[in-house]
Amino acid sequence: MLKIEFRTAEKLNLDRLLSESGLPFSLEKESTANGRVRYFDTFDWRLFAKQLALAKNGRKWELHNLSQNEVIAA
Repeated sequence: MLKIEFRTAEKLNLDRLLSESGLPFSLEKESTANGRVRYFDTFDWRLFAKQLALAKNGRKWELHNLSQNEVIAA
C-alpha cells in the first residue's frame, strides 16, 4: 500500500472531511518535520518504470520500492 502524506491547516476538521467524503481512508496525525528530499531518475524514467525511486535525503542516498512503500537500500 502506498502511503500519501498531506500537510493541512490546523483548523481543518479531518474527521468531518473524511466522513463526508465517503471514501474508505484512515487518517493518522504524526509529528511534523521539515526537510528536503530530492528524487533522481534517468531521462527516460527507467527507475520509475520499475516502481523504484532514488532519493537523496540530507546526506543519505535511498532506493525506494514504490509498490511496497519501503526503503530497500540506504
